[in-house]
Amino acid sequence: MSSPEKKKRKTTTTTPNPPVLPDDLLVSIFARISRLYYPTLSLVSKSFRWLLSSPELYETRSLLGRSESCLYVCLQNYPSESNHRWFTLARKPNQTLSNTNSEKKKKKKKEPSGYVLARIPVLESPVSVFSSLASVGSNIYNIGGYPASSSVWILDCWSHTWQYGPSLRGKRKSPSASVVDGKLYVAGGCRDEDSDTYDSIEVLDPSSQIWDLVHACPQACKGLNWNCKPTSACTIEGKLHLLFGDKGVTYEPKEGKWGTFQQELCDPWIWWSPHCAIEDVLYRYESDDGAVKWYNTKDTLWRNVKGLDGLPEIACYATVILADHGGKMAVLWDERELLPSSECKNNMIWCAVISLERRSSGEEVCGKVEWCDEVLSVPKEYDLERALSATV
Repeated sequence: MSSPEKKKRKTTTTTPNPPVLPDDLLVSIFARISRLYYPTLSLVSKSFRWLLSSPELYETRSLLGRSESCLYVCLQNYPSESNHRWFTLARKPNQTLSNTNSEKKKKKKKEPSGYVLARIPVLESPVSVFSSLASVGSNIYNIGGYPASSSVWILDCWSHTWQYGPSLRGKRKSPSASVVDGKLYVAGGCRDEDSDTYDSIEVLDPSSQIWDLVHACPQACKGLNWNCKPTSACTIEGKLHLLFGDKGVTYEPKEGKWGTFQQELCDPWIWWSPHCAIEDVLYRYESDDGAVKWYNTKDTLWRNVKGLDGLPEIACYATVILADHGGKMAVLWDERELLPSSECKNNMIWCAVISLERRSSGEEVCGKVEWCDEVLSVPKEYDLERALSATV
């Protein structure tokens, strides 16, 4: 018999540690997962964060054909010009697994899309107010600045770190930046009229990281004010379009030809409205009627994109941004959350992604709202600044 004073032995069970997978295997697994889930995966451990930003991972993604368009959004804290926050579109894991009959009987509610804007820990982000942003491959370029600058910063979208890029040949304030066939074209904003860059386009080949000059054609560019900020710059049908005030010029890199704008595109109000070019087609958003329009270069008419019934009404005072998102259109806007006293509490950022299809021999563009949802709530001091996509 056991003595009553004798303590009972406690049985303890030890839980075995989960097996540690080799880095090579983890890279192979991560490469097959959408980039939308990387912000969540990075919270698991430091080793995960390191692997998710490693060059080996993205080289594997490329080899497997898993590279995808990733949307980046920059917010600015006004009135400060240096306080920027960068976010990327991400997807939350689906935690709703229950499918009981009682739930089916409940009144159906709009299911959340699961998309959010996740903040990325970018350190020492350069000011983007008087600079221009453009993306080539997996890099985002920040060009020029205030005062006029020749500096170029490059955001590596693999590791989310800023690096110094090759300096421009001339100093520029608020230049334009566009991409044609994988090369970066920068124009405008050069204050030094004696510089050979004043009325020229600077061209960067990312593979060589060297800036070249394309001198303007005197006949086509006569009367252009090159030292001002271009009203707009975009690529339409393989041609770079630059608008200075109410005068525009085009440049076709393949042929090295200069030309003039179609008269219907010379209205500055068109370019001051939210706009973007997607697969060589120009789109813009009209706040007056809330319509998304596209420009038909054949008949020089603006036409409504059809099929956008799922796009909610956007307040006329909202900040709206259109961006190319891998051939689809990303529409971002803000919605002020008001207190009972009518004071603004927070700024809610909305996002909609629209797939586009050109029909009827190119005379009609139809869109489909794939999803639309609130993606981020920020303090009222933060406003939408820029949005663009990189391929990762």
